Amino acid sequence: MSEKRALVTGCYGFVGPHMVELLVEQGYKVIATDHPNVRPKRLPPGVEFVPADLTDYDAVCGLISKYQPELEFLVASIFRYDIPREVMLRVNPLIMENCLKATRNFNPGVRHVVSWISSSVYGYSFRTPFALSESTSMLPRNAYEESKFAQHLICRQYYDTLPLTEIFPMAIYGPGGNYGAMVVIDMMAKNQMPGFPGGGKCRISLAHVKDVCRAALFLSERDDTCGRWYNLGDESSYTMREMMKYLQKEFANFGVRVDLLPISYPLWLMKAFAWRSEQLAKKHNHPPIVQRDFLGYFEEGFNFLVDTYAIRSLGFGFLYNDPIVDGGLRETLQWQREQGLI
Repeated sequence: MSEKRALVTGCYGFVGPHMVELLVEQGYKVIATDHPNVRPKRLPPGVEFVPADLTDYDAVCGLISKYQPELEFLVASIFRYDIPREVMLRVNPLIMENCLKATRNFNPGVRHVVSWISSSVYGYSFRTPFALSESTSMLPRNAYEESKFAQHLICRQYYDTLPLTEIFPMAIYGPGGNYGAMVVIDMMAKNQMPGFPGGGKCRISLAHVKDVCRAALFLSERDDTCGRWYNLGDESSYTMREMMKYLQKEFANFGVRVDLLPISYPLWLMKAFAWRSEQLAKKHNHPPIVQRDFLGYFEEGFNFLVDTYAIRSLGFGFLYNDPIVDGGLRETLQWQREQGLI
């Protein structure tokens, strides 16, 4: 039997290592790639790491043509709200365009490509109490969301020439993370959020990193998912206030004090603080404490919920349907504790 090969881009990020590990468990020979300057992480034995700048089309062509993977999981993107707008809108679409173009031209035997987008592209459409389906209008609100929407538009241009599926995860959390829902957890661990931005009234569902990777592999194994995109998220609908109060109790169980006063911070004040934080961060060359675009996920009147009937109707089951009841958040905090992050 011939060797099954799978490519994972962004293998040193948050999701990438989990995707690599899952594929190794399923018997795939994994080719993992990330930018040559990214700080490396430990990968499972047998994984072949190939550094590549995905904004360089020739480098991507060399990677794809040499290994011709059966499956491709395009995870890599910049995910930082303090990145200059022009950089974000150039780099993320270029990464997607280069990977898909190189695959079309140099990997004729590819069986399936799964591209990571984001449910955040629905943007202003989240101003509703209802969960959003895949047919909802995509109205991005910031540069990151615009860059992911641009990636989605690029993917649609390849539907006729590649076996391609897109996934739209909600805010991702889990061990190994430093973005998505992990931003709030990290800020609380550092006692940088002692109140409820915007009142903490908006509701949110999450996506555990393991479920995101499982869903990507599940969709890659079906032919009827090509040319479509799928929302990924659990079935919870906690308010930010409820989520933060739960996290405060869990932190206390680890001996970590988190002050959470019964006060609401007006977003205009938080955004002014974030602006100042960004200016100081730029001056001293370190990440800002909080980023203005990130605060948009606390705006009153928004509920970040998605309908996942499309993938569930195919028979996919989430391991973490509720981040509290199913232990996903507790598991995440335990990992942070073991890593000395809290």
